[in-house]
Amino acid sequence: MTENRFYMSALGLLHDIGKFWQRAESSAKQPLAPQYEQFNVDDYGKNGAHATWSAAFVEEYLRHFNADWSPILYHHKPENGGIGAQRLALADRLASGERASTDEAQPQQLLSIFSSMARAQEKLYFPLKPLRIDQEVIFPKPVSSKNVKADYKNLWEKFTIQSQKMLSEAQDFPELVAILMSLLKEYTWCVPSAFYRSNPDISLYDHSRVTGAIAACIADLSDTLVVDLLQKLNNKTPDKERTIAYMLVGDVSGVQQFIYTITAKGAASALRGRSFYIQSLTDAVAYYTLQLMNLPLTNLIYSGGGNFIVLIPAQEHSRLEELQSHLDEILITAHGSDLYVAIGATPLTCQDFQIDNFHEVWKRAFRAVGHAKRQRFSTLPPLDLYKKVFQPQGLGGDDQLECQVTHYEGKDVKPVKVGEDQFVRKSRMVRDLEALGQDLRTASGMLIVITPPDAQALDYSEEQGLGVRNVLRALGYHVYFYANSSEEEIHLPETINYSFVAGLKDLPSAQAIKYFRTRLSSSVPLIPIMRFMANVMPSEKDGKIKDFSQLAKESEGIQRLGVLRMDVDDLGKLFVDGFKHDNSGNNNDDKKGKNLSTLARVSSLSFAMQLYFEGWVGHLCEQKHNIYTVYSGGDDLFIVGTWHSVLELATEIREDFQRFCGSVATLSGGLSLHGAKEPLYQAAEIAHDALDLAKDLPNKDGFTLFRYPLKWAHFSEVLKQAEILQNIVKDTQGNRRILQILLQMHELYQELRPLYAQVEDEKEIVWGPYMWRASYLLYRLYERTKVREIESIRQQLQENNFTNLKQLAVAARLTEIRTRREKTNDSSDQ
Repeated sequence: MTENRFYMSALGLLHDIGKFWQRAESSAKQPLAPQYEQFNVDDYGKNGAHATWSAAFVEEYLRHFNADWSPILYHHKPENGGIGAQRLALADRLASGERASTDEAQPQQLLSIFSSMARAQEKLYFPLKPLRIDQEVIFPKPVSSKNVKADYKNLWEKFTIQSQKMLSEAQDFPELVAILMSLLKEYTWCVPSAFYRSNPDISLYDHSRVTGAIAACIADLSDTLVVDLLQKLNNKTPDKERTIAYMLVGDVSGVQQFIYTITAKGAASALRGRSFYIQSLTDAVAYYTLQLMNLPLTNLIYSGGGNFIVLIPAQEHSRLEELQSHLDEILITAHGSDLYVAIGATPLTCQDFQIDNFHEVWKRAFRAVGHAKRQRFSTLPPLDLYKKVFQPQGLGGDDQLECQVTHYEGKDVKPVKVGEDQFVRKSRMVRDLEALGQDLRTASGMLIVITPPDAQALDYSEEQGLGVRNVLRALGYHVYFYANSSEEEIHLPETINYSFVAGLKDLPSAQAIKYFRTRLSSSVPLIPIMRFMANVMPSEKDGKIKDFSQLAKESEGIQRLGVLRMDVDDLGKLFVDGFKHDNSGNNNDDKKGKNLSTLARVSSLSFAMQLYFEGWVGHLCEQKHNIYTVYSGGDDLFIVGTWHSVLELATEIREDFQRFCGSVATLSGGLSLHGAKEPLYQAAEIAHDALDLAKDLPNKDGFTLFRYPLKWAHFSEVLKQAEILQNIVKDTQGNRRILQILLQMHELYQELRPLYAQVEDEKEIVWGPYMWRASYLLYRLYERTKVREIESIRQQLQENNFTNLKQLAVAARLTEIRTRREKTNDSSDQ
C-alpha cells in the first residue's frame, strides 16, 4: 500500500514533463517524440501528444527503475493503459480543476498568479529561467521574449543535465519523488502547465506536485471506485458524496511569546536562533505527519510562517488523534504550555477540487484548525494536563536555578560568561538557541536529514536538560550547518530516509555538497535544494553578533533601535475570495461570476509569498547595514536594526512588493523606535500596535511612524518633505523653529479635530485657529530667514486647506530625530 502511494506520486510528477520537452524540441512536422512516431490520437488520446514525450523522458532517464511507466503514456487515453492509467487520469483531471478556458491565444510563459486575481489590472509573466533570487527572474513583467522556443530549449538543456546527474542516484520511489520535487521546483516553476486556450497561471511544478499528491491519496481506492469517479468526472458530474482526501492544516501557536519574551541580556544572540527553531519545528512536524501517514513529499503542499498544509488520504483521517496526541506529548515535555501545534482537517470530494468549490474547503479547513487551537493539549490525560499546565512549575527559592533570559527554573541552568568577569545564568534550551543563532551567522548551507522519529530523544536528566536537537530528533528531523571554513565533525543518524543539502540564498555550493557528501554513506542520496531564508545578522569585527546597544549607537541622529513589523493585508480573504470574479467586464464564460480558487492556485499563491518574504526580503536586507532579520516568512516579517536603515528598508520592501504582485495585494507596516535596553517583548508589542494602527486605515495599505498611521502614498510625500525640512535646518544653521511650529500646530489640530472636523472632496478638514496661527508663524520665520522653502510650505498648507499638516508633522518629527545629537538615552520614542 505505502509503496503504491509513492509510485503513484512519481507518476503524477512525471506525467506532464513531456510538455516541457515538447515545447523545446517538437515542430509541426514532428509533434510526437521520435520513438512514438507510429502512434496516433487513438493511442495517446485527444490533447495527449505530450504524453509521448513524457514516456520518452522516463525511458531515457529512468531506465534503471524497474517500474511500469505506461500510465504516463496513456493518461489521456486511460482505457488503453489499464487501472494504473485510470488512477493517474483521475488525479490529473482533479488537479486540472484549476483550468479556466479562454477564447484568446495565450503566451507560452507563466502568468503571475496575482494576474489571475479579480483585482488584477494587467497581465505579467515570468521569464523562462531557472529559479534564482534575482529581480530579473522572480519579478513578472509584460511578455518580452522574442524567441520563446529558444528560451524553452535553453531551459530544457539545463534541466536534462541536472536530471541525468540526479535521477541516476534514485534507488527507490521515496528518493525519486524527493529528487523530482527538487528538479521541478528549480526548472519548471516558470513553465506553464497549460496555455493553449487556457489561462497559463499554474506552473508545471505546481500542477505536477498537486497531481502527485492527489494520486497518492487515491492510490488505495478500489479499482471499481476509481473507474466510477473518473467516468463521472468525464461526464462533468463530479462526485460530491465520496470523501477521497482530507486537507490537513497545522498551526504553531505561542510563537510571538516564545520568540520575544526574553530579556535584553540574551536578545541579540538568541533571537535569530529562536526564529529559526520555530521554522524548523514547523517543517519537522510537517515531515513527521508525512511519515506517520506514509506519504510522499508531494503531499506537503505548504510549510512556512508557523503553518503547514498536507493532503492526506481519506483512510488516514483516523490517525489525526494519534498525531495530535504525539505532538502534545513532545511539546508539553519540551516547552510546557508555551508552544502548541493545532491540527485541523476537512474532507474533499471530487467536486471540491473544481472551480467555484475549493474556496469553501479553505474556509472549512481553517475553521477546523481554529477549533483545535481552542482545545490546547486536550489529548493529554487529565492528571498530566493538571501537572504540566495548571500546576505551578519550577523549583522556587533558589535564584541560581533561574534562567536570567527566560525566567525558567531548573537544574540545567548554568552560568555562562558574557564578558570580563560577567556571567549570565542560562538554561540548556537557551544555550542551544543562542548557539543556533551563532551557527546561522556564518552558515552558507545546511544539511537537512529526515529519519524515523526517535522515541528516546526526550529522555533526559534534570541536570542535563532538554535541548533543541532533542525536540527535532523526536520528530525525525536533523539540521547541520556548513560554513566556508567548516571542518567540524558531525554525527549523523544510522537510518536516513532523505537528506537535503540546501543553500540559504541559492543552490548549495560545490564545497558544501562535497563537505556533506564525504560524511554521508554512499548509499544515501544527497539532494540539493533551495531553502530560501532571510538570514541577516550584523557582526562585530571579531565575528560576534552585534548587540542591540551597539546598533542603537550607530543609528543616524537619535540613538534608537528601529523595530519593524509588516504583513500582507487580508491574506485570508486573498486566498478565499481573491480569485472571485464578478459578472462584469469579462467575456470569458469560465470566469464570469466564479471563484477560481483551487488547490493548485492556493499552492501557487503560497509559493509566491514564500518566494518574496523568504527570498527577496532576505536579499534586500543583505544590501543594508546593521539589519537583523528576526524572521521573514509566510506573509509577514519582523526586523530590528538602526532605525534609519530599517525605515529605508520598509519603503523598499513595500515598493518591491507592489511590483511583485502587480498591486493586487497590499502590505501594511509599523515602525517603532526604542532604547537599546528596553525589553524586546515590549518593543515587539509596540511595533505590533503600530502595525494595527496602519491596518485600521480604510482599505489598509498603510504605514505607521511615531504612532501616525498614513497611507503609503502619503508616506512617500513625508520622505520628500523631510528632506526639504532637513535642508531648511541646515540652511538656517541648525535653527529647528520650523519643526517646532509644525509639531505644535498639529497638536492643536488634534485637539480641535473631534469638534470641528468636516469632510470635503473626501478630505478631512478641521477648521480652527491653528490655520491662521500656522500661516502667521511660518510667514514670520520666512521673513527672518529668507529661506524660500519655508514660504513654499506655508503656501502649500493654505492651498490644501491644511489637510497635509499631518504629513508635515510626521516629516518634522522625522527631521527632528535625524538631526538630534545625544550621548546616551535609553527611552523609547514610538
